[in-house]
Amino acid sequence: MDSIGGAKVLNRVVDKETWIEWGELEDGRCFIGLPMTNIKIEYTEYYEISRELYELSRVSLVHAYGFIRDCSERQNDRYLLHMPSKNDRGHIEGFLMDLVNQKHE
Repeated sequence: MDSIGGAKVLNRVVDKETWIEWGELEDGRCFIGLPMTNIKIEYTEYYEISRELYELSRVSLVHAYGFIRDCSERQNDRYLLHMPSKNDRGHIEGFLMDLVNQKHE
């Protein structure tokens, strides 16, 4: 069993189209994982989300678009389960932001 932010992952679901992850941690928190890229690597940034957003976004990703857009603008950094390096922090994958921007307008 792997862990995120010091807590074990109980379950994890990955959307094969967007590579967004959702899951629950052993301590009861829920998370969303967003695919990121920088000039060196691709990685995932994990954010704590409410149980309500977790349940809604699993039914339809549209419910998470506002949260994802805010993450892309670094407005949700306080919810990061692990702060990535500030020197070479990546950006949300382009195709995902195109989808979010198209559907959120």
